[in-house]
This record gives sequence, C-alpha cells and structure tokens, in this order.
Amino acid sequence: TRGSADTLGAAGCRSPSHVPVCSRSSCVAHQLEKLWSATRPRTWQIQRDLPASGNRNMPWNSGAPAVDESGIPEGAEAALRLLRQNAARWRNAAASERVKLARQCLGQLRSFSSIGETWLQDCLDNTGRPASVVAAETRFKIVSVAEAFLRTFIAVQTGERTPPQVKKEADAYRIYDVPTDPLNPMKSAEIWADPRDEAVRGFERPPPKDEGRVCLVLAAGNDNMLALRDVLERLFLHDEVVLLKHHPLRPYLAAPYAHVLAPLEQAGVYMQVQDPGNIPQSAAIVRHPAVRHVHLTGGPATHRALRKTLDEVGKRDTEITSELGACTPWVLLPDGDASHEAGWTTSTLKHYAYNLAIIKCQNGGAYCLSPQVLVMPAGWKHKDEFIGFLKEAFETESFAAPANYYPGSTERCAARAELAKAKGAEVTMLRPKAELDDSELAELHANKNLVATPRNYEVAFIDLGVADISDVSGWVAKYKDFLQEEAFGPLLVAVEVPCFSAETVDVLTSLATFSNAHVGGSLSMTVLAPPSIPVDVLDDAFISKLKWGSVCVNAWSAFAYIVIDGVWGAYPGLYSDRDVGSGNAQIGNPFKLPGARKTVVRGDFSNPAIDFRKQTPNAVMAAICEFTAQQSAGTAVAIVRALWTLVTAPCRKAVNV
Repeated sequence: TRGSADTLGAAGCRSPSHVPVCSRSSCVAHQLEKLWSATRPRTWQIQRDLPASGNRNMPWNSGAPAVDESGIPEGAEAALRLLRQNAARWRNAAASERVKLARQCLGQLRSFSSIGETWLQDCLDNTGRPASVVAAETRFKIVSVAEAFLRTFIAVQTGERTPPQVKKEADAYRIYDVPTDPLNPMKSAEIWADPRDEAVRGFERPPPKDEGRVCLVLAAGNDNMLALRDVLERLFLHDEVVLLKHHPLRPYLAAPYAHVLAPLEQAGVYMQVQDPGNIPQSAAIVRHPAVRHVHLTGGPATHRALRKTLDEVGKRDTEITSELGACTPWVLLPDGDASHEAGWTTSTLKHYAYNLAIIKCQNGGAYCLSPQVLVMPAGWKHKDEFIGFLKEAFETESFAAPANYYPGSTERCAARAELAKAKGAEVTMLRPKAELDDSELAELHANKNLVATPRNYEVAFIDLGVADISDVSGWVAKYKDFLQEEAFGPLLVAVEVPCFSAETVDVLTSLATFSNAHVGGSLSMTVLAPPSIPVDVLDDAFISKLKWGSVCVNAWSAFAYIVIDGVWGAYPGLYSDRDVGSGNAQIGNPFKLPGARKTVVRGDFSNPAIDFRKQTPNAVMAAICEFTAQQSAGTAVAIVRALWTLVTAPCRKAVNV
C-alpha cells in the first residue's frame, strides 16, 4: 500500500511516491532492512571506536537492541526522557549560553582528524567510491557546513553581523543582498521576500504546553552532511532539543557527529541513535509522547506514512517538517535581444553540456537537486548542438561515477526508460567513457567490505520532444512519470516548450509558467541565461515568476544550498496534505527576514568559476579542509581564500559538491 507505515523502517529514505511500498521484492523499507543487516557488524565496530563523549548516546553497541514494553529501544527511551527534561531549559537559555556551546562545537572541528578513519572507510564502502578520490572531499563537506553555520550563528548572536540590506523591490518582491561564503564561487546571492508577509516562516514558537517537546530528526540517506545541518538548525535557530535517528544507509556518521556535537550531547540537548533495523521499533520512536516535532529529509511516501502513523495514535498536533526533493529543472534560455552582449557560443554550449553530464552522475543521481528535466523553448536553434555535446561528454570525457548504491535506483530508472519507449519517446542510454582508472578499480576490488557493487553506470536520456499546448494537461499526464515523479537516480529528460512569440519576454514567461505548473516539486532549479538577456528583463519576466525555493543562475543549485544566510526549501504556500510537493520546511534565514520566499544565486555565464571536468586535487582539498577547521577570526579565512583562488582562477578547477 502506497504511503503506509512500512516506510518508517527507512525514514529519511527518498522513496518517490510512485514506488510501491509493500511488495517485498521492491519495497524500499525492506531493501534497507536487508542492507542494515549486511552493514550492522561494522556499525557496532564503529560505535566501539567512538570517543568517550560519544558512547553514552549510542545505546545499542553490542547484541540486539534492548526493547522496553512500549516497543521502543531502551536507549532511545532513555535519550528521549533526558531530552524532554532539558527542553524547557534550552528553549529559555540565554543567548550567551547558546553562543558558548556553539563556540565549543566550533572548537571540536579543530580536532576533527582525531576520530580516525574507520567511519570514513565505511562511507566509501557504502557508496563504492575509492578513498583516493573522495576521502578529503567527504571530510571537507562535513567540516565546512558545520563551520559556516556555527560561525554565522555566533556572529549574528553577538552583533558582529547585521541584517542584510534591501537591494531593491521588484514585482511584489523585496530583494535582500546576502553574502556568500569565501568558498562559494558564485558572484552574488539574494533572498527574495514578499513584503506583504510579516511572518518569519518556521520560527513560530510552540504553545507553552509543548515546552517539553523533543524534535526527532530523521537523517537523509543520500549525503553525509545534510543531517548535521538539520540538527544545528533545530537546536540553534529553533531552540529545540534534538534526537537524531541515523539513516540505515549511513550508520557510520555516528562517529563524526558525536565528535562535532559532543558539547551539545554533554549539555543534554542533543542525542543520537542508530536506526534499529526494525520497522515497528522505528514507528515506536515516532509515536513516543515526547516527540512533538519530526523533521525529515526524504520522499513524499515517508512524509505521508509519518502523518498516518501519528494520526493513528492521536498525535494529530505533532508537527512534521520536511524537505522532499523535486524533478529539478534546468532551464536553457535563448539569446536575448541585446545584440551587443555575448550570447551562446560553441564554447559555452560545450561547457554547460559537459558539466551537466558530470553533475547528473554525482552520487548516482541520488540528490534532491540532481538535474532531471531540461526545459528549453521549442525550436531553440542550439538544441541539437547542446544535446550533441551532452552525449559527447559521456562518449569522450573520463570522469568517475559511483555505483548505484541507493536501493531501487537502477531498476526504477530502467523501468522508466522502457515506459518512455512504449510511449513513443526517444531514449538514449548514456554511459561514461571511463568510470575509474585502473588503480582506482583495483583499490575497490581489493576492498572485501564493499557494500555497493561497482557497475557500469548508465543515464537514461529521454527526449519528449515538443509539448502539446493544444492539450497540455493531457500531454503532461501522459509523461507525468518523467516530469512530475522524482527519479532520484540516473534519468534525464528533455522537453521543448512552445512560446506565444519569439519576443524575449514572452519566451521567458512561457518557460517560467511551464516550470511552475508542470515540473514536479518546487525545491530548486538551475537557469542558464546568456548575458544577451539584460538582468532586469531576466528578473522581471522569469525569476520573479518562478515558484521555486532556490534559483541558481548559470550554476548548479547546490551552490544555493551552501549560502548559509539564504533560505533552502520548498517555495512557501504550495504544500497541502493532499499534495506534499517538495515538503513544507525552510532552513536557513539566520536573520529571520520576514516573508522569505526564495534564494537567488548568480554565476558568470561566459566565464564560469566552476568546471566539474577538473577535479580539485586531493592535497588541496585536504589543505582547505584543515584550514577551515583551524581558522580563527582573520588569518585562516585569508589563507582559505588564497588557496581557493589558486585552485579556481588559473585552471577553473571544481569542488565536487
């Protein structure tokens, strides 16, 4: 049954709503249960290796987890009791106490390397990526996200940073300029807010009867740093005590999280538990009376299953916030009317097509912001050349693609490819020329603990042709599996949108309307906009019309996520119980700007700062990570900036985000 409580065993798993939950052979929850069984022995070993500060909150570190009479693991019960006792104290804590704990967590980053390599090796075993490729990158992502959040929080609380200023007002939006991190190569970032809305989304305080409430964070299964930011957000920006349940795909994160968050655990405001590997026990944690808020990164089926589970036990007032992904569009805009400005060239077409190919392969396509739908105007003169370069990238470019480690990813996308053929669409299977070099393959095959199986990675590229605007609802219904169901795997779709005229404003408006109405979700999108479209025209005719939570101009929307001062989440106002869309959560907004609707991040079209074809050397990545962890108020930031300039300016290297 779709959306049943059976998905709770994989809470946080991004299972698209169309995937049957309860056929044992295809059920995501049961697949994860089996994977949990396969990884459990190594998970216990990781827990034994935890520093003393992390042992107390990982209660089942040998044998089967003890279970109390309510069906909840005893360790989770004890953690929830402690958090409930401290909830009111934390909610009413002085800013100075919060800043003190944030500084202590920041200090933990300086000794991050002391936790050893066991957790990191398990991470690489799980995803099938060789240590020589991603070890430094994995450390960097965790350290940089924690450092950026904590340093921003401290600066806001102490008055070192003041709220961003209004840049301008345009088409019912108030636009704020927000700074980007030194490691973010984008030119600028903005928050677009509705001046008519005085509410600060997500910051409403619960009623006094909920003073003892605990927030249960269900960790994501597709990335190592998402849950860390979720925990920090709920603790420091929303004043909630937090119990984190790790995802069964990533139990090894217990070690690094225990280290970074040790001061919060010692203060009794944060605890973490592993997924018990048992659906009823996971459901028992959710049903616990202390849990008054559940925050998850996952799929619509998980969100609906949580709501059903809570309603069944009379917890209808328990809040659920979620980030649920989307069929992320990449919109290709044609040359504008400003003939004196550069438009599309062979060089830019090749650059963006090649980068799209590599980005699509990131994490096996298992990202909430992985490109899924290419949207372009019908008759765009560069379509054939762009698609040609996209296919050429797979044929000629050597880049590493991971194994399809995420349960159901390969089978789901292969089934959609067959469905597309049956519906008459053109389908091409694209495979990277070389996933790994010989030494990296040897490293993987020598790894006896590898969970994921290295395999040939293929992307199903589906060309749907020109949308039928004479019956657009019928046409979209025919192709809803590709346009409105998140693939969360190796699938990429192209669609051409008829426009009312060739005028730039009409074209931009038509593409915005199609992206809003017919592409599933509202989380984030990328738009490739040549400078021949004036910025004011782009803003007025396109960006102002978009109902997407993050818009990244001329770069992957991952660079919007790492704007700590921005907002990330579904576009407000679209969520309903019937259609959960991309969820109802919005993270970020440390200055609590009212009416925040979306983050807009801009990169340089003709001279892009990021080229994913050129991997940042591991030694440089490791150095940047170490400097980020060690930095003080001044000198280390300058060192990081210098290193980043060294990497990006001459060679246009890329951080593999």
